[in-house]
Amino acid sequence: MDSCRFLLELFKFNNAIVMQGIVEKITDKGFGFIKHEDHEKGIFFHATSLEGVDYNDLNEGDKVEFELTETPRGLNASNVTLVTE
Repeated sequence: MDSCRFLLELFKFNNAIVMQGIVEKITDKGFGFIKHEDHEKGIFFHATSLEGVDYNDLNEGDKVEFELTETPRGLNASNVTLVTE
């Protein structure tokens, strides 16, 4: 079991785990993937899951915060926000 799934099991009653990662890929079809150090595959996100940032303003390499949720299709990022440091 990878560590992201382990965290989901630990916090399954909360239904969300807040994490940070880096946008690794953005498509022109309204979705992308976030890289997180504890997850070997990119975590899927859709443009509708963005909060406070427009999809067209998001760039590969941007640092984001998101809630990790499990869906029937796998792990997804929801409530994705841009981290400004």
